[in-house]
Amino acid sequence: IFDSETVEEGTQYLSVVTVTALATHPTDASLLYGGGLGSYLIYDVGVWRRIENGTLIADWRQIGGNGANSFPCPTLAAVFGQCSPATASTGLSNMKVLGIAVDPITPSIIYAATEAGIFKSTNSGTSWSNSYASGVFSGRVNAIGSSPARLYIGSSTGLWRAGALDP
Repeated sequence: IFDSETVEEGTQYLSVVTVTALATHPTDASLLYGGGLGSYLIYDVGVWRRIENGTLIADWRQIGGNGANSFPCPTLAAVFGQCSPATASTGLSNMKVLGIAVDPITPSIIYAATEAGIFKSTNSGTSWSNSYASGVFSGRVNAIGSSPARLYIGSSTGLWRAGALDP
């Protein structure tokens, strides 16, 4: 059963975009990652993290963005010092997120599938690097999954498997 309250503080921007990716943290049930397509005014979606904190203060924060088109901090979160008024660039240059995967063994490693390839964060989303350019696989990414040793990409042209992943 879903809660009847569908809008949380901090999601006022996310209510006007298309959410295409959700991933849970494998060991911390209070963490959820999301991403999608579209924009609100000049702001693009990028990657967001939700921390279940049991309050009405903003739980959702953008952790992956390019700086120029990153969302500002939600009002109440800024008031309580939970984030800065504008999100700085984190290295996620393409903010059209099609899929997210969290490494099940090392959950600080997060993958974001974008229209420009697969980006990887090794520090829980603080910074991102383009690990797999879109030329490595073909087609639009529709799903991404991570096992302890491999990254799997489901695209419009089939299933792709990356080689052994770095620890």
